[in-house]
Amino acid sequence: MKVGDMVLSGLILDQMEDDKRVNQHDINTSIFECNLNANEYLIDLVKNLPLEKKENFTSYLNLENEKQIIEAITKYYHKNFEELIKVLYNKNNYEITNAWVQKYNESYHTLHTHGTDKSVKSFVWYIHADEDSSPIKFYNPGYPYCYYYAKLIKPKANKFLLFDSYVPHEVLYNRKSQRVIISGNIKIWQK
Repeated sequence: MKVGDMVLSGLILDQMEDDKRVNQHDINTSIFECNLNANEYLIDLVKNLPLEKKENFTSYLNLENEKQIIEAITKYYHKNFEELIKVLYNKNNYEITNAWVQKYNESYHTLHTHGTDKSVKSFVWYIHADEDSSPIKFYNPGYPYCYYYAKLIKPKANKFLLFDSYVPHEVLYNRKSQRVIISGNIKIWQK
Protein backbone atom coordinates (compact mmCIF):
# COMPACT_ATOMS: atom_id res chain seq x y z
CA MET A 1 0.00 0.00 0.00
CA LYS A 2 1.27 3.50 -0.88
CA VAL A 3 0.47 6.93 0.49
CA GLY A 4 2.21 9.43 -1.74
CA ASP A 5 5.82 8.21 -1.75
CA MET A 6 5.48 6.41 1.59
CA VAL A 7 5.15 2.64 1.49
CA LEU A 8 3.52 1.02 4.50
CA SER A 9 5.13 -2.12 5.77
CA GLY A 10 3.27 -5.40 6.18
CA LEU A 11 3.52 -5.00 9.97
CA ILE A 12 1.43 -1.81 9.87
CA LEU A 13 -1.04 -3.38 7.44
CA ASP A 14 -1.47 -6.41 9.69
CA GLN A 15 -2.43 -4.16 12.60
CA MET A 16 -5.08 -2.29 10.62
CA GLU A 17 -8.66 -3.51 10.61
CA ASP A 18 -10.50 -4.50 7.43
CA ASP A 19 -10.18 -1.07 5.83
CA LYS A 20 -6.60 -0.91 4.52
CA ARG A 21 -6.87 2.67 3.24
CA VAL A 22 -4.77 5.48 4.62
CA ASN A 23 -6.20 8.94 4.09
CA GLN A 24 -3.89 11.89 3.86
CA HIS A 25 -5.00 15.25 5.26
CA ASP A 26 -2.78 18.25 4.55
CA ILE A 27 -2.91 21.18 6.91
CA ASN A 28 -1.53 24.32 5.41
CA THR A 29 -2.46 27.92 4.99
CA SER A 30 -1.72 30.87 2.77
CA ILE A 31 -1.14 34.54 3.31
CA PHE A 32 -2.27 36.55 0.32
CA GLU A 33 -0.61 39.88 -0.38
CA CYS A 34 -1.70 42.51 -2.87
CA ASN A 35 -1.80 46.26 -3.33
CA LEU A 36 -5.05 48.05 -2.50
CA ASN A 37 -4.83 51.82 -2.74
CA ALA A 38 -6.56 53.60 0.12
CA ASN A 39 -8.50 56.60 -1.15
CA GLU A 40 -8.40 60.06 0.46
CA TYR A 41 -11.66 59.48 2.33
CA LEU A 42 -10.33 56.36 4.05
CA ILE A 43 -6.94 57.95 4.78
CA ASP A 44 -8.64 61.00 6.32
CA LEU A 45 -11.02 58.81 8.32
CA VAL A 46 -8.12 56.85 9.79
CA LYS A 47 -6.04 59.99 10.37
CA ASN A 48 -8.86 61.74 12.25
CA LEU A 49 -9.97 58.84 14.44
CA PRO A 50 -9.06 59.35 18.08
CA LEU A 51 -6.63 56.56 18.93
CA GLU A 52 -5.90 55.70 22.52
CA LYS A 53 -3.85 53.30 24.55
CA LYS A 54 -6.06 50.49 25.86
CA GLU A 55 -5.35 48.09 28.69
CA ASN A 56 -3.61 44.91 27.49
CA PHE A 57 -2.71 46.53 24.17
CA THR A 58 0.77 47.73 23.33
CA SER A 59 -0.38 49.91 20.43
CA TYR A 60 -2.87 52.73 20.07
CA LEU A 61 -6.21 51.72 18.62
CA ASN A 62 -9.81 52.63 18.04
CA LEU A 63 -12.50 50.01 18.57
CA GLU A 64 -15.38 52.46 18.98
CA ASN A 65 -15.68 53.52 15.33
CA GLU A 66 -15.99 50.01 13.92
CA LYS A 67 -19.28 50.68 12.10
CA GLN A 68 -17.87 53.78 10.41
CA ILE A 69 -14.75 51.90 9.26
CA ILE A 70 -16.76 48.95 7.92
CA GLU A 71 -19.17 51.28 6.08
CA ALA A 72 -16.27 53.15 4.43
CA ILE A 73 -14.59 49.93 3.31
CA THR A 74 -17.87 48.49 2.03
CA LYS A 75 -18.81 51.70 0.21
CA TYR A 76 -15.50 52.19 -1.61
CA TYR A 77 -13.98 48.71 -1.79
CA HIS A 78 -16.89 46.26 -2.07
CA LYS A 79 -15.94 45.19 -5.61
CA ASN A 80 -12.28 44.73 -4.61
CA PHE A 81 -13.19 42.54 -1.64
CA GLU A 82 -15.77 40.62 -3.66
CA GLU A 83 -13.24 39.83 -6.38
CA LEU A 84 -10.54 38.80 -3.89
CA ILE A 85 -12.93 36.44 -2.10
CA LYS A 86 -14.11 34.93 -5.38
CA VAL A 87 -10.64 34.44 -6.87
CA LEU A 88 -8.83 33.31 -3.71
CA TYR A 89 -11.49 31.24 -1.97
CA ASN A 90 -14.04 30.44 -4.70
CA LYS A 91 -16.81 31.95 -2.55
CA ASN A 92 -19.33 34.52 -3.69
CA ASN A 93 -20.39 36.27 -0.51
CA TYR A 94 -18.69 38.03 2.37
CA GLU A 95 -19.34 40.25 5.34
CA ILE A 96 -16.80 42.34 7.23
CA THR A 97 -17.71 41.32 10.76
CA ASN A 98 -15.37 43.68 12.55
CA ALA A 99 -12.65 46.22 11.81
CA TRP A 100 -10.39 48.53 13.77
CA VAL A 101 -7.48 50.92 13.37
CA GLN A 102 -4.14 50.47 15.10
CA LYS A 103 -1.10 52.71 15.30
CA TYR A 104 2.29 51.39 16.31
CA ASN A 105 4.62 54.11 17.47
CA GLU A 106 7.42 52.62 19.52
CA SER A 107 5.24 49.64 20.32
CA TYR A 108 4.49 46.06 19.27
CA HIS A 109 1.61 43.57 19.25
CA THR A 110 2.02 40.26 21.01
CA LEU A 111 1.37 36.88 19.45
CA HIS A 112 -2.34 36.33 18.76
CA THR A 113 -4.93 34.95 16.36
CA HIS A 114 -8.29 36.38 15.31
CA GLY A 115 -10.26 33.20 15.97
CA THR A 116 -10.67 29.56 14.99
CA ASP A 117 -13.51 29.60 12.45
CA LYS A 118 -12.32 28.31 9.05
CA SER A 119 -14.85 30.52 7.27
CA VAL A 120 -13.37 33.69 8.78
CA LYS A 121 -10.48 35.43 7.05
CA SER A 122 -8.51 38.24 8.63
CA PHE A 123 -6.90 41.20 6.97
CA VAL A 124 -4.24 43.81 7.62
CA TRP A 125 -4.28 46.90 5.40
CA TYR A 126 -1.33 49.27 5.73
CA ILE A 127 -2.50 52.87 5.58
CA HIS A 128 0.80 54.37 6.63
CA ALA A 129 4.18 52.69 6.76
CA ASP A 130 7.73 53.57 5.82
CA GLU A 131 10.97 51.66 5.38
CA ASP A 132 11.60 51.71 9.13
CA SER A 133 8.21 50.23 10.04
CA SER A 134 8.39 46.86 11.73
CA PRO A 135 7.24 43.71 9.93
CA ILE A 136 4.38 41.43 10.81
CA LYS A 137 5.50 37.88 11.60
CA PHE A 138 3.24 34.94 10.74
CA TYR A 139 3.67 31.46 12.16
CA ASN A 140 2.28 28.10 11.15
CA PRO A 141 -1.05 27.08 12.71
CA GLY A 142 -0.33 25.36 16.02
CA TYR A 143 2.49 27.69 16.98
CA PRO A 144 3.95 27.91 19.63
CA TYR A 145 3.22 24.23 20.41
CA CYS A 146 4.67 23.09 17.11
CA TYR A 147 6.97 25.26 15.07
CA TYR A 148 8.08 24.69 11.52
CA TYR A 149 7.44 27.92 9.67
CA ALA A 150 7.59 31.69 10.15
CA LYS A 151 7.20 34.42 7.56
CA LEU A 152 8.13 38.07 7.97
CA ILE A 153 6.25 40.52 5.76
CA LYS A 154 7.51 44.07 5.56
CA PRO A 155 4.82 46.76 5.65
CA LYS A 156 4.29 49.27 2.88
CA ALA A 157 1.53 51.82 2.45
CA ASN A 158 -1.44 50.26 0.57
CA LYS A 159 -0.22 46.69 1.09
CA PHE A 160 -3.17 44.42 1.87
CA LEU A 161 -2.77 41.02 3.55
CA LEU A 162 -5.52 38.40 3.76
CA PHE A 163 -5.14 35.19 5.78
CA ASP A 164 -7.01 32.56 7.79
CA SER A 165 -8.12 33.96 11.15
CA TYR A 166 -6.46 31.09 13.02
CA VAL A 167 -2.94 31.90 11.79
CA PRO A 168 -0.77 33.07 14.72
CA HIS A 169 0.94 36.40 14.12
CA GLU A 170 2.61 39.27 15.90
CA VAL A 171 4.01 42.71 15.13
CA LEU A 172 7.64 43.13 16.07
CA TYR A 173 8.71 46.22 18.00
CA ASN A 174 8.24 49.33 15.87
CA ARG A 175 10.96 51.95 16.39
CA LYS A 176 10.62 55.66 15.65
CA SER A 177 8.21 55.40 12.74
CA GLN A 178 4.48 55.43 12.42
CA ARG A 179 2.85 52.23 11.35
CA VAL A 180 -0.93 52.60 10.90
CA ILE A 181 -3.22 49.78 9.82
CA ILE A 182 -6.83 48.88 9.37
CA SER A 183 -7.36 45.32 10.49
CA GLY A 184 -10.42 43.16 10.66
CA ASN A 185 -12.22 39.91 9.97
CA ILE A 186 -14.32 38.79 7.04
CA LYS A 187 -16.86 35.96 7.12
CA ILE A 188 -17.08 34.25 3.72
CA TRP A 189 -19.59 31.76 2.34
CA GLN A 190 -21.16 30.39 -0.82
CA LYS A 191 -24.72 31.50 -1.60
